[in-house]
Amino acid sequence: MPPNEKPEISFIIVNYNGEAFIQQCFNSILSQKISVPYEVIVVDNNSSDNSVELIKTFSSFKILVNKENLGFTKANNQAVKIAQGNYIFLLNNDTVLYENALEVLYQSIRSIDNVGAIAPKLLNEDLSLQVAGSFFGRIQYMTKNPKKVGFLSCCAMLIRKDYFIKIGMFDEAFFFYNDDIDLSKRILKSGKLLIYEPNSKVIHFGGLSTKFRKIESVVAGYKGGLYLCFKHYPLFVFWVYRCLLCLDCIIRISIYYLLNLINKKYNKHFKGFSEILKFCMKEKFIK
Repeated sequence: MPPNEKPEISFIIVNYNGEAFIQQCFNSILSQKISVPYEVIVVDNNSSDNSVELIKTFSSFKILVNKENLGFTKANNQAVKIAQGNYIFLLNNDTVLYENALEVLYQSIRSIDNVGAIAPKLLNEDLSLQVAGSFFGRIQYMTKNPKKVGFLSCCAMLIRKDYFIKIGMFDEAFFFYNDDIDLSKRILKSGKLLIYEPNSKVIHFGGLSTKFRKIESVVAGYKGGLYLCFKHYPLFVFWVYRCLLCLDCIIRISIYYLLNLINKKYNKHFKGFSEILKFCMKEKFIK
Protein backbone atom coordinates (compact mmCIF):
# COMPACT_ATOMS: atom_id res chain seq x y z
CA MET A 1 0.00 0.00 0.00
CA PRO A 2 1.42 3.42 -0.94
CA PRO A 3 2.46 5.65 2.00
CA ASN A 4 -0.32 7.75 3.57
CA GLU A 5 -3.04 6.02 1.55
CA LYS A 6 -5.94 4.96 3.75
CA PRO A 7 -6.73 1.25 3.36
CA GLU A 8 -10.17 0.16 2.22
CA ILE A 9 -9.71 -3.35 3.64
CA SER A 10 -7.90 -4.53 6.76
CA PHE A 11 -6.70 -8.12 6.83
CA ILE A 12 -6.84 -9.43 10.40
CA ILE A 13 -4.93 -12.61 11.21
CA VAL A 14 -4.53 -14.19 14.64
CA ASN A 15 -1.48 -16.42 14.97
CA TYR A 16 -0.57 -19.06 17.51
CA ASN A 17 2.39 -21.30 16.67
CA GLY A 18 1.70 -20.94 12.97
CA GLU A 19 5.29 -20.93 11.75
CA ALA A 20 4.65 -23.87 9.42
CA PHE A 21 1.86 -22.10 7.53
CA ILE A 22 2.02 -18.32 7.85
CA GLN A 23 4.60 -17.71 5.13
CA GLN A 24 2.46 -19.25 2.40
CA CYS A 25 -0.57 -17.45 3.83
CA PHE A 26 1.21 -14.10 3.76
CA ASN A 27 2.61 -14.70 0.27
CA SER A 28 -0.91 -15.38 -1.00
CA ILE A 29 -2.02 -12.05 0.50
CA LEU A 30 0.76 -10.19 -1.26
CA SER A 31 -0.22 -11.91 -4.53
CA GLN A 32 -3.80 -10.67 -4.37
CA LYS A 33 -5.16 -8.90 -7.44
CA ILE A 34 -7.15 -6.32 -5.51
CA SER A 35 -8.35 -2.95 -6.84
CA VAL A 36 -8.26 -1.09 -3.51
CA PRO A 37 -5.55 -0.40 -0.91
CA TYR A 38 -5.32 -2.71 2.08
CA GLU A 39 -3.39 -3.27 5.28
CA VAL A 40 -2.45 -6.45 7.12
CA ILE A 41 -2.63 -6.71 10.91
CA VAL A 42 -1.26 -9.84 12.57
CA VAL A 43 -1.83 -10.59 16.25
CA ASP A 44 0.49 -13.17 17.77
CA ASN A 45 -0.92 -14.96 20.82
CA ASN A 46 2.35 -15.70 22.62
CA SER A 47 3.62 -18.31 20.17
CA SER A 48 6.40 -20.60 21.39
CA ASP A 49 7.80 -21.22 17.89
CA ASN A 50 9.58 -18.75 15.60
CA SER A 51 6.36 -17.15 14.34
CA VAL A 52 7.10 -13.63 15.53
CA GLU A 53 10.52 -13.53 13.88
CA LEU A 54 8.98 -14.76 10.63
CA ILE A 55 6.12 -12.25 10.76
CA LYS A 56 8.60 -9.41 11.24
CA THR A 57 10.23 -10.25 7.90
CA PHE A 58 7.03 -8.97 6.26
CA SER A 59 7.89 -5.36 6.99
CA SER A 60 4.69 -3.87 5.55
CA PHE A 61 2.53 -5.85 8.00
CA LYS A 62 1.51 -4.50 11.40
CA ILE A 63 2.15 -6.90 14.26
CA LEU A 64 0.76 -7.02 17.78
CA VAL A 65 2.56 -9.41 20.14
CA ASN A 66 0.64 -10.56 23.19
CA LYS A 67 2.37 -11.79 26.33
CA GLU A 68 -0.24 -14.52 26.76
CA ASN A 69 -2.65 -16.46 24.60
CA LEU A 70 -5.74 -14.25 24.68
CA GLY A 71 -7.74 -16.59 22.47
CA PHE A 72 -9.15 -16.15 18.99
CA THR A 73 -11.99 -13.77 19.77
CA LYS A 74 -10.17 -11.31 22.02
CA ALA A 75 -7.15 -11.14 19.71
CA ASN A 76 -9.37 -10.43 16.69
CA ASN A 77 -11.20 -7.67 18.56
CA GLN A 78 -7.82 -6.27 19.59
CA ALA A 79 -6.86 -5.89 15.93
CA VAL A 80 -10.25 -4.53 14.84
CA LYS A 81 -9.84 -1.63 17.26
CA ILE A 82 -6.76 -0.39 15.40
CA ALA A 83 -7.86 -1.35 11.88
CA GLN A 84 -8.18 1.58 9.49
CA GLY A 85 -10.11 -0.10 6.69
CA ASN A 86 -13.81 0.30 5.99
CA TYR A 87 -13.94 -3.48 5.67
CA ILE A 88 -12.20 -6.12 7.73
CA PHE A 89 -11.18 -9.47 6.28
CA LEU A 90 -10.95 -12.06 9.05
CA LEU A 91 -8.48 -14.72 7.97
CA ASN A 92 -7.01 -17.79 9.65
CA ASN A 93 -3.25 -18.21 9.57
CA ASP A 94 -3.52 -21.68 7.99
CA THR A 95 -5.07 -20.50 4.73
CA VAL A 96 -3.93 -19.79 1.18
CA LEU A 97 -5.96 -17.41 -0.98
CA TYR A 98 -6.50 -17.75 -4.71
CA GLU A 99 -5.18 -14.59 -6.33
CA ASN A 100 -8.61 -13.02 -6.93
CA ALA A 101 -10.25 -14.27 -3.72
CA LEU A 102 -10.53 -10.93 -1.95
CA GLU A 103 -11.46 -8.91 -5.05
CA VAL A 104 -14.41 -11.23 -5.75
CA LEU A 105 -15.62 -10.91 -2.15
CA TYR A 106 -15.17 -7.14 -2.17
CA GLN A 107 -17.14 -6.64 -5.36
CA SER A 108 -19.89 -9.00 -4.22
CA ILE A 109 -20.41 -7.46 -0.78
CA ARG A 110 -20.82 -4.05 -2.43
CA SER A 111 -23.22 -5.23 -5.12
CA ILE A 112 -25.59 -7.45 -3.10
CA ASP A 113 -28.19 -5.68 -0.96
CA ASN A 114 -28.36 -6.06 2.82
CA VAL A 115 -25.23 -8.18 3.23
CA GLY A 116 -23.98 -8.64 6.78
CA ALA A 117 -20.95 -10.76 5.94
CA ILE A 118 -19.61 -12.72 3.00
CA ALA A 119 -17.27 -15.70 2.84
CA PRO A 120 -15.50 -17.68 0.10
CA LYS A 121 -15.62 -21.31 -0.92
CA LEU A 122 -13.31 -23.19 1.44
CA LEU A 123 -11.20 -25.99 0.03
CA ASN A 124 -9.26 -28.76 1.70
CA GLU A 125 -5.60 -29.28 0.92
CA ASP A 126 -6.60 -31.72 -1.86
CA LEU A 127 -8.91 -28.98 -3.26
CA SER A 128 -12.09 -30.85 -2.29
CA LEU A 129 -14.96 -28.81 -0.84
CA GLN A 130 -14.54 -28.15 2.88
CA VAL A 131 -17.89 -28.06 4.66
CA ALA A 132 -18.78 -29.31 8.12
CA GLY A 133 -21.91 -31.36 8.67
CA SER A 134 -23.98 -33.92 6.82
CA PHE A 135 -24.41 -34.41 3.08
CA PHE A 136 -27.67 -32.48 3.19
CA GLY A 137 -25.90 -29.62 4.94
CA ARG A 138 -23.35 -29.58 2.12
CA ILE A 139 -25.97 -29.21 -0.61
CA GLN A 140 -26.45 -25.48 -0.01
CA TYR A 141 -22.77 -24.92 -0.84
CA MET A 142 -22.97 -26.79 -4.15
CA THR A 143 -23.65 -23.71 -6.24
CA LYS A 144 -21.87 -21.55 -8.81
CA ASN A 145 -23.50 -18.29 -7.75
CA PRO A 146 -23.57 -16.26 -4.52
CA LYS A 147 -26.13 -17.69 -2.15
CA LYS A 148 -27.81 -16.88 1.16
CA VAL A 149 -26.79 -19.36 3.87
CA GLY A 150 -27.40 -19.83 7.58
CA PHE A 151 -23.79 -20.00 8.68
CA LEU A 152 -20.37 -18.68 7.64
CA SER A 153 -16.98 -19.75 8.94
CA CYS A 154 -14.78 -17.01 10.36
CA CYS A 155 -11.63 -18.59 8.96
CA ALA A 156 -12.17 -16.31 5.94
CA MET A 157 -14.88 -13.65 6.16
CA LEU A 158 -15.33 -10.10 4.83
CA ILE A 159 -17.50 -7.71 6.83
CA ARG A 160 -17.87 -3.94 7.17
CA LYS A 161 -15.93 -2.69 10.17
CA ASP A 162 -18.62 -0.27 11.39
CA TYR A 163 -21.27 -3.00 11.22
CA PHE A 164 -19.01 -5.52 12.99
CA ILE A 165 -18.50 -3.03 15.82
CA LYS A 166 -22.22 -2.20 15.90
CA ILE A 167 -23.23 -5.83 16.54
CA GLY A 168 -20.64 -6.16 19.31
CA MET A 169 -17.68 -7.68 17.45
CA PHE A 170 -16.70 -11.17 18.68
CA ASP A 171 -18.13 -12.29 22.01
CA GLU A 172 -14.95 -12.76 24.05
CA ALA A 173 -16.64 -15.34 26.26
CA PHE A 174 -15.73 -17.74 23.45
CA PHE A 175 -12.00 -18.47 23.66
CA PHE A 176 -12.15 -20.26 20.32
CA TYR A 177 -14.68 -22.60 18.71
CA ASN A 178 -18.38 -21.70 18.37
CA ASP A 179 -17.53 -18.01 17.91
CA ASP A 180 -18.44 -18.16 14.21
CA ILE A 181 -21.80 -19.80 14.99
CA ASP A 182 -22.51 -17.05 17.50
CA LEU A 183 -21.49 -14.31 15.06
CA SER A 184 -23.58 -15.83 12.26
CA LYS A 185 -26.63 -15.96 14.50
CA ARG A 186 -26.20 -12.34 15.61
CA ILE A 187 -25.84 -11.17 12.01
CA LEU A 188 -29.04 -12.97 11.01
CA LYS A 189 -30.89 -11.63 14.07
CA SER A 190 -29.88 -8.10 13.06
CA GLY A 191 -31.76 -8.58 9.78
CA LYS A 192 -28.69 -8.88 7.55
CA LEU A 193 -27.76 -11.69 5.16
CA LEU A 194 -24.92 -14.20 5.21
CA ILE A 195 -23.63 -14.71 1.69
CA TYR A 196 -21.56 -17.64 0.44
CA GLU A 197 -19.50 -16.61 -2.61
CA PRO A 198 -18.25 -19.73 -4.45
CA ASN A 199 -16.33 -17.71 -7.04
CA SER A 200 -13.88 -16.71 -4.32
CA LYS A 201 -11.70 -19.63 -3.21
CA VAL A 202 -9.50 -20.15 -0.16
CA ILE A 203 -7.59 -23.28 0.84
CA HIS A 204 -7.93 -23.98 4.56
CA PHE A 205 -5.63 -26.53 6.14
CA GLY A 206 -7.56 -26.49 9.42
CA GLY A 207 -6.89 -27.16 13.10
CA LEU A 208 -3.43 -25.59 13.22
CA SER A 209 -3.85 -23.64 16.45
CA THR A 210 -5.47 -26.49 18.36
CA LYS A 211 -3.31 -29.47 17.45
CA PHE A 212 -0.62 -28.25 19.85
CA ARG A 213 -3.06 -28.15 22.79
CA LYS A 214 -5.52 -30.97 22.21
CA ILE A 215 -7.14 -31.23 25.66
CA GLU A 216 -7.30 -27.43 25.96
CA SER A 217 -9.16 -27.27 22.64
CA VAL A 218 -11.59 -29.96 23.82
CA VAL A 219 -12.29 -27.99 27.00
CA ALA A 220 -12.81 -24.76 25.04
CA GLY A 221 -15.12 -26.56 22.60
CA TYR A 222 -17.35 -27.99 25.33
CA LYS A 223 -17.48 -24.74 27.28
CA GLY A 224 -18.16 -22.71 24.16
CA GLY A 225 -20.91 -25.09 23.08
CA LEU A 226 -22.69 -24.79 26.42
CA TYR A 227 -22.42 -20.99 26.40
CA LEU A 228 -23.69 -20.89 22.82
CA CYS A 229 -26.71 -23.00 23.80
CA PHE A 230 -27.36 -20.75 26.81
CA LYS A 231 -27.16 -17.64 24.66
CA HIS A 232 -29.17 -18.61 21.58
CA TYR A 233 -31.48 -21.55 22.27
CA PRO A 234 -34.69 -22.04 24.32
CA LEU A 235 -34.20 -22.66 28.03
CA PHE A 236 -35.53 -26.22 27.77
CA VAL A 237 -32.95 -27.10 25.12
CA PHE A 238 -30.18 -25.56 27.21
CA TRP A 239 -31.14 -27.51 30.33
CA VAL A 240 -31.31 -30.81 28.47
CA TYR A 241 -27.91 -30.18 26.90
CA ARG A 242 -26.46 -29.03 30.22
CA CYS A 243 -27.67 -32.13 32.09
CA LEU A 244 -26.32 -34.46 29.40
CA LEU A 245 -22.99 -32.64 29.41
CA CYS A 246 -22.74 -32.88 33.20
CA LEU A 247 -23.44 -36.61 33.04
CA ASP A 248 -20.84 -37.04 30.28
CA CYS A 249 -18.25 -35.14 32.35
CA ILE A 250 -18.94 -37.18 35.49
CA ILE A 251 -18.42 -40.41 33.57
CA ARG A 252 -15.23 -39.16 31.92
CA ILE A 253 -13.84 -37.76 35.18
CA SER A 254 -14.38 -41.13 36.85
CA ILE A 255 -12.65 -42.97 34.01
CA TYR A 256 -9.71 -40.57 33.84
CA TYR A 257 -9.31 -40.64 37.62
CA LEU A 258 -8.84 -44.41 37.49
CA LEU A 259 -6.56 -44.22 34.44
CA ASN A 260 -4.50 -41.54 36.17
CA LEU A 261 -3.70 -44.01 38.95
CA ILE A 262 -2.02 -46.16 36.30
CA ASN A 263 -0.52 -43.47 34.09
CA LYS A 264 -0.08 -39.81 35.06
CA LYS A 265 -0.50 -38.68 31.44
CA TYR A 266 -4.27 -38.85 31.99
CA ASN A 267 -4.12 -36.22 34.73
CA LYS A 268 -4.60 -33.39 32.23
CA HIS A 269 -7.75 -35.09 30.91
CA PHE A 270 -9.05 -35.49 34.46
CA LYS A 271 -8.42 -31.81 35.14
CA GLY A 272 -9.85 -30.77 31.77
CA PHE A 273 -13.22 -32.46 32.23
CA SER A 274 -13.30 -31.32 35.86
CA GLU A 275 -13.00 -27.77 34.52
CA ILE A 276 -15.87 -28.38 32.11
CA LEU A 277 -18.07 -29.76 34.91
CA LYS A 278 -17.28 -26.75 37.07
CA PHE A 279 -18.21 -24.48 34.14
CA CYS A 280 -21.54 -26.35 33.79
CA MET A 281 -22.35 -25.55 37.42
CA LYS A 282 -21.68 -21.82 37.09
CA GLU A 283 -24.26 -19.71 38.89
CA LYS A 284 -25.51 -17.96 35.75
CA PHE A 285 -26.37 -21.36 34.28
CA ILE A 286 -28.14 -22.62 37.42
CA LYS A 287 -30.45 -19.64 37.79
